[in-house]
Amino acid sequence: MQAKRKSNSVVTHTIAGSVITFNVVGAGSAEVDINNLSNEVKERAMVHGIIQRFSDATAISRDLETGKPATPAEKLARMQALVEHYSTGTAVWSRAGAGSGSGEAGLTVRAIAEVLGIAAALVAERIEGLAGKRGISEAKIYAEFRSNPGKVREAYIRLRDAEAKASGINADDLLAELG
Repeated sequence: MQAKRKSNSVVTHTIAGSVITFNVVGAGSAEVDINNLSNEVKERAMVHGIIQRFSDATAISRDLETGKPATPAEKLARMQALVEHYSTGTAVWSRAGAGSGSGEAGLTVRAIAEVLGIAAALVAERIEGLAGKRGISEAKIYAEFRSNPGKVREAYIRLRDAEAKASGINADDLLAELG
């Protein structure tokens, strides 16, 4: 598995089976085989990973609607969403598209969660189940919610517009600059 490299990354990694290879641009690489690690080191790595995962979830700088700094309650809510996600017994590490992010899927999940009054992680899991049950992609379900009139579309548009406004970029200004 090749990690997606950012254009300014100095250190990247690849995973092949139990071997992680860390590549340092201009310097070389270092490999570690997870199978050669002690159980104590593996357990510490697991705990470190979970702590990092939850800390990363709180790394939100502002409320997308108001532009104000994220409150401690908002940060806690993101951590609680991860608790709910992992407590289901899921084997899925990432909550990509699961409501906390931007992008069409993330905003759609947040809109559905708002309308239903449930956690975004739960919405993402329910969408996954619904997609499997109906034999359609999750992307198709999200697109249907965004394109069909209703409460979810209204919430999606409001969230999308708030995010765009908070970005400080004005589409009309960009258009004028292109013209």
